[in-house]
Amino acid sequence: MKNFDLYNKLKRYDILASTNDLAVQLAISGDAVEGTVIMADFQTKGKGQRNSQWISEKGNNLTFSILLFPAFLNPAGNFFLSMALSLGIIDMLHSYKINAGIKWPNDIYTGKGKIAGILIENAIQVDKIRYSVLGTGLNVNQVIFPEDIPNPTSMRIEIKTVHHLETVLKRSLESIEKWFIQLYEQNFDEIKRRYEQQLLFRGQVREFYADDRVFSGTIKGINDAGQLIITDRFNKTRTFNFKEVTYII
Repeated sequence: MKNFDLYNKLKRYDILASTNDLAVQLAISGDAVEGTVIMADFQTKGKGQRNSQWISEKGNNLTFSILLFPAFLNPAGNFFLSMALSLGIIDMLHSYKINAGIKWPNDIYTGKGKIAGILIENAIQVDKIRYSVLGTGLNVNQVIFPEDIPNPTSMRIEIKTVHHLETVLKRSLESIEKWFIQLYEQNFDEIKRRYEQQLLFRGQVREFYADDRVFSGTIKGINDAGQLIITDRFNKTRTFNFKEVTYII
């Protein structure tokens, strides 16, 4: 069994532009081993999805990036990295009795509130992944957010408890490591099955926006490429890539 030992490979910084950016630099330079974790108390240019900025209040949340070298993984299956990381965060939140789910493709929600986000950056070389940087922003103790951030929440808001950041970090990395082991043992079916179980609104009739219109449909799951599968009200099965469909929450 592979041992990542994530917590003991932790590199801490008071301030960074971006934990993902530093992890990429270390991967390119060869100055970091697999499982290196870059954590910053504050990021000046934290990165979110869709070229957005991840805003996190200093001293109240967790922002960290993990460096992997998953050469065994076919680039077409790179979404399994996102699945494994998401499940690790979900399991950690569940251990705190926080009812969290995955809003495809890589946001973690509790009800209508976003509690964590994921940003994964892969370097592809021919037919394999040269390295992967898996970034996470987790709202822990923050209770006041900028007005332009949609639907934010935090662990403190959800269960009315102030959390010790170091404990949450350690439990997060331990939980993530368990799913990384599943990934490296290539238990893809189990990862996909558990990920689909945790999909927000799965099996419910909801409204979505795609192709310049709103439609009703039911999330059925994902395929191996990570595309979202939705059956619309005419019983037509549709698949969507990232950015092709928007949830109406």
